[in-house]
Amino acid sequence: MNFNKTTAYSLKVLDFMARHLKERMSASFLNKKLNIPYSYLRQILGDLSKHGFIKGCKGRNGGFVLAKDTADIYLSDIIESSEGLDSFER
Repeated sequence: MNFNKTTAYSLKVLDFMARHLKERMSASFLNKKLNIPYSYLRQILGDLSKHGFIKGCKGRNGGFVLAKDTADIYLSDIIESSEGLDSFER
């Protein structure tokens, strides 16, 4: 199945964060590690946060962490949040 760019990047971010559960990650850190354009990454992080996949922590040691247990994150939920489930019908 082909995903749009936003969904592909969202999956990439969540996969990376799931592999490093104990770390808080800043947008600039994720930008360097995942090679996603910074402004696009900030938008994706905001969307993922809004949909409850991640949560942001402000401050000097702030960053993003997963808000849900990895077992509770489903591919269909990620697709629905980024491009809608209509993509399954295509």
